[in-house]
Amino acid sequence: MAKNRPSRKLEGVETRVRVMAEQTVVTHTLSETLTARQLKRMLPLNDMKSLEVIAVYHDSRFESINDEDEIGDRIVTCKELLILPKGEMKSVDFSYNESFETSKNEPYTWFYNLPKEQRERPVISEDVAFLGYCLGNHWRNIILSIGLGFGEIEIAEADYKSANGDAVHVPTQLLMKWIQRNGSKATFATLIDKFKFFEKVNPGFINWDDIKTIFTRNQKEEMSRTSND
Repeated sequence: MAKNRPSRKLEGVETRVRVMAEQTVVTHTLSETLTARQLKRMLPLNDMKSLEVIAVYHDSRFESINDEDEIGDRIVTCKELLILPKGEMKSVDFSYNESFETSKNEPYTWFYNLPKEQRERPVISEDVAFLGYCLGNHWRNIILSIGLGFGEIEIAEADYKSANGDAVHVPTQLLMKWIQRNGSKATFATLIDKFKFFEKVNPGFINWDDIKTIFTRNQKEEMSRTSND
């Protein structure tokens, strides 16, 4: 039984349960007195004895719950519960769990639904040519949030003005500078994580639909080039 139980007993909490054996996601109203065995019985599982229940926390820690143990306050503190074949816990990418924190206020969720290898692909010039136009009127603050400085923004703006509008779009210039500075770490995973943090503090300033279109199109082109090599 879980310790440090909240003083106010919970009658039921909406909790997301991902059944890894079937690659499906379901949501249940669970009681804190429910045991792991009872949770498995709630689901259409073929062989309950070969499966285990795992609580995954927001810092990517995980905990295996014995069949007779109560879920307890884990249903309040954990991110989600997984049910997967015994012995396969080490093969699960727990950072991927973030993809299931779905909300209309989290327009970047689509990105975290992607396989890890796609999320970690490098940001290339073809991406940057369009990404700069997704940052809206508050692009200066967004550029600052990814690690570039005021001076770099001022220099890029001065260069653009001196070229009489014939220079590269300023946010695009600065994103290219970000790629050059970060080298192999200049991946979509890194960039989207920074955009995501900005979105949480300042919702609605970034055009996530266009970012998704750009990423998807260039991802397909990259895969096509790779297959033809």
